[in-house]
Amino acid sequence: MVQNLIIVLDAIKSHWDAPTTSMISSSLQSITLPVLLTALQGFKNALKLQNSENTLKIFICAGQTAYNSISEDEVYVSGGVWKGAAQALCYINSRKINARILIIQKHSIQNEQNAALSVMVAAQSLKVIIDGIAFSDCSVLSQTATFTGGIYIRHHSTGILQILLQVFLPTRRPTSSTFLHLRPYCTCCSREVEKAYVCSCCLALYCSFSNTCQVCNSRLLVPRDILINQTKSK
Repeated sequence: MVQNLIIVLDAIKSHWDAPTTSMISSSLQSITLPVLLTALQGFKNALKLQNSENTLKIFICAGQTAYNSISEDEVYVSGGVWKGAAQALCYINSRKINARILIIQKHSIQNEQNAALSVMVAAQSLKVIIDGIAFSDCSVLSQTATFTGGIYIRHHSTGILQILLQVFLPTRRPTSSTFLHLRPYCTCCSREVEKAYVCSCCLALYCSFSNTCQVCNSRLLVPRDILINQTKSK
């Protein structure tokens, strides 16, 4: 069975700049970006040994930082992992291939829920499974993996190559039985909401009505309940 795997890598420099820790708190060796890149190279070699027709593409999401050493199997993305995941889905759709996406995220991004939701819907439409490896609390990545039928792993230290070989190299992988609870968040205040106003263009959520969407600058239609209240007040 041929495997086409696309890895979306969080390579934003500020995410990998480790804070200064004491000797006591640094008992576990934290993973670094060079170590991760070396592990990915080893995983790529193992993928080719498994089947010479297997393919691996890495979307390196480095934010605004320039990334010089790009090979033919790597794609530079001037943004975060969700922009990289969107580009990976476009890559899959344009080439009409059956592929799987693995997102490796170091830190979560503020207000990433809306971008992740768009990726979830697009992946479901294309029947693409998204797996996730996180090195911190990345709840949105966990929800994305569960929503698309993928695997989510929270990793804490080195030994990433062993995880890649044991979990993501086999053609038959374990399935996740995690209960999915998609929590809606307000775009303006990032708080969880039970009811919200939705932009019809970009699906951004707002806890209170606004005339213009802050994300796509579209003009929002006045909801019926507000129109009724305005009529009563007159």
